[in-house]
Amino acid sequence: MDQNEQKWQEIWLAKEVFKAIPDNREKYLITVPWPYTSGPLHVGHARTYSIADFIARYKRLRGYNVMFPMGFHESGTPILAISQRLKKGDQKTIDLYSKYILEYEDEGNVPQIIESFKEQEALAGYFADKIMKDFNSLGFSIDWSRQFKS
Repeated sequence: MDQNEQKWQEIWLAKEVFKAIPDNREKYLITVPWPYTSGPLHVGHARTYSIADFIARYKRLRGYNVMFPMGFHESGTPILAISQRLKKGDQKTIDLYSKYILEYEDEGNVPQIIESFKEQEALAGYFADKIMKDFNSLGFSIDWSRQFKS
């Protein structure tokens, strides 16, 4: 990330500029389907959330009190199935998730992280954390004080 981008993103975070605080302005809520935390983001996520971010910023510029919360879909059969395949030692799943982890981590950390993914909560939590960091690095104007999980 560029130093200038990082500087401003840190200022935005410290000043909570995207936090919706009740006041007399007209309210505007924008939500998008929250990401499933079974793996890293792809370009389709960037497109979807960029559109929502554009609308949120536009509405703020028009004087609205905008709430743009974010959630993570951390439950369901896909995450459970991935954890079960890892527990069984399924090599295709191990290879795929090793590749995913290498997008974020050093190679030496991969086996330990793969081992932790045998617990579905660890898998979901790992990718939720990475998705949040990715969204922040993209500069999305999300109100992280209203984060939720399903």
